[in-house]
Amino acid sequence: MPCSYDAPSTTRIPRRAYAKLNKRDPQLMEHIARAAEPILDSFKPQEISNMTYAFAKTQSARGSEFLFASIAKQVTRRVEEFGPQDVSNTLWAFAASDAPLGTDLFVACAPIVARNMRNQKMDWRTPQRVATVAWSYARAAVYAPDLFQALADAALAILDDFLAVDVSNVAWAFAAAGETDRSDLYEALFERARVLGAVFAPQELANVVWSYAGLDDPEACRRMWCFMFEGPPWDPNQLDEVAKSQLQQAWLRLTRDSRITGEVPPLPEAWRRDFAESFKITEKSLGSRTQDQVSFVLNEIGWSHSTEHYDSESGLSLDMAQIPTKTAVEFDGPVHYFANEPWMLTGRSKLKRRLLDLTGWEVVYIDYRDWDSATDKVDCVFKAFAKHGVDPQVAQRDAHLTRALPEAESSADFVQLQRYAQQRLMPTFTPGDGAGFVVDYTPGGGGAPGHYGV
Repeated sequence: MPCSYDAPSTTRIPRRAYAKLNKRDPQLMEHIARAAEPILDSFKPQEISNMTYAFAKTQSARGSEFLFASIAKQVTRRVEEFGPQDVSNTLWAFAASDAPLGTDLFVACAPIVARNMRNQKMDWRTPQRVATVAWSYARAAVYAPDLFQALADAALAILDDFLAVDVSNVAWAFAAAGETDRSDLYEALFERARVLGAVFAPQELANVVWSYAGLDDPEACRRMWCFMFEGPPWDPNQLDEVAKSQLQQAWLRLTRDSRITGEVPPLPEAWRRDFAESFKITEKSLGSRTQDQVSFVLNEIGWSHSTEHYDSESGLSLDMAQIPTKTAVEFDGPVHYFANEPWMLTGRSKLKRRLLDLTGWEVVYIDYRDWDSATDKVDCVFKAFAKHGVDPQVAQRDAHLTRALPEAESSADFVQLQRYAQQRLMPTFTPGDGAGFVVDYTPGGGGAPGHYGV
């Protein structure tokens, strides 16, 4: 007689243990993925949520994309069965994983989360829930304006309960999602930050300051920058490259926007160089062979330029730059746009364009889809210059390619590579880090919701 056992339980304990230990064993996780995927129908919502969380926490999703694809289908189909923590943990896991997938899952969940937030259900309207959901949608680059309206309303209603990590994640998420016209929310977050005072970790401060750099009103950014220096001294070596890059972007906004009228606390020169170098490093991670094709065509028509030009004064990295004329060509890949609204720029992309304008560069933007669909690449380049009102100042306006284009990635591979690269450009966050938040689970028992200091 064959032994009977609870199939989900056999994969539950090791995956949770490895998540809690933050250990990574790719071979073990692959075995778990292959064992779990055929029997996902038998998993309870909390078991699906916990498994997804564990794979993301241990950065084991890459190589297990087949499992995440099946999980996305399960959650999309059964989302009404999922409780608030099941939903928020699953969304976080898909957004934070090393295998960016699940756009359809985010789209399916958005109206349900928005409805529950509006119904003022207390198990949904918690600081951790609002912050985690907002952060997840922003990092996954999924455009969901109705959801963000519900999240903004919920945040304003419970702002007195926000901890520093909540202020940091909500501010960053709304900016990254392009929701920067919410002056009431950002004013309230600033006031909450002042009440909390010197409890912000340096990484959290970097997230908040960067988010205010994307607002239309530069004075709001200046006030938050001043707040950053009001507390006890902190060591910039505590920051990772992404955080330093974010502070460099805020510094550029503050020092280049002529509408700034108040005093801006200066950066020590060593810090400024360090932040600019970090901005350069993070920006350069998005190069591609398709971009090399654009550079090739520019050379063919006689538009001389440097590739991956680093502007040492600002820290900005430009795809292709003609330094004497201060003209640049930027090749916009898929990470510049929302995953579900592919012609709409994300907040990060809008900020970079603003910074390029403020630093005096004349920029021509070439969209990757226009490039991919163009049969005449030379004509595509000239149309891009004309669209942005820039004269390329070349004699060979009727030029044709005399050599074969360099080989580039396929469209599908290019999109995937860009999505992977994007993960390295954004701040990380794990429920449980920095907020007194605990994700707890007892195999075989009921779920214990994440909570603050309980």
